Amino acid sequence: MKKSCTIFLILSYILNNNVIVNAQDFYKIYYLENTFEESLTFDEYIILGDYMDEYKIKLLLETYLYNSENSINYIPEGTRVLNTKIINNNLFINFNKNIENYGGGNHYETNLIRQILHTCFQFKEIQSVTFLIENKFKVLPEGNLVFKYSREDLEIMDYNQNIHLKERNN
Repeated sequence: MKKSCTIFLILSYILNNNVIVNAQDFYKIYYLENTFEESLTFDEYIILGDYMDEYKIKLLLETYLYNSENSINYIPEGTRVLNTKIINNNLFINFNKNIENYGGGNHYETNLIRQILHTCFQFKEIQSVTFLIENKFKVLPEGNLVFKYSREDLEIMDYNQNIHLKERNN
């Protein structure tokens, strides 16, 4: 229900204000394909304007609450983005405590982090991402503290995930 309301409001705004949507107005929400390889895929969403701000990032992250039926969403049910803050190109995402509610394990937690980081790093201005849980720096259930994760950290996570999948499939 919320997703359709959001889409309706965005379309109403576009039609009522004669907004021209450019290619740069499309941002991606990253998921893992519901296949045995767990390859990365994405859905595109229109976010108005050609500049990055905290509201746009929060809006993108909130769309994870609506899972695509062909994709795997690692964001636990009931998770909410309380707020986002950008300080010197470092993004701080403040989640509610439901982000910790998964029975996954290290593989699950790593993919949860990867999913969010891929979405955040499409904004070129973002240099690092930090997760907070109800305004506190907290370690996730499997021991990961997402504090100033960089693009390089994400590349290492992706590389390690690909090695893990190759070993598992052999």
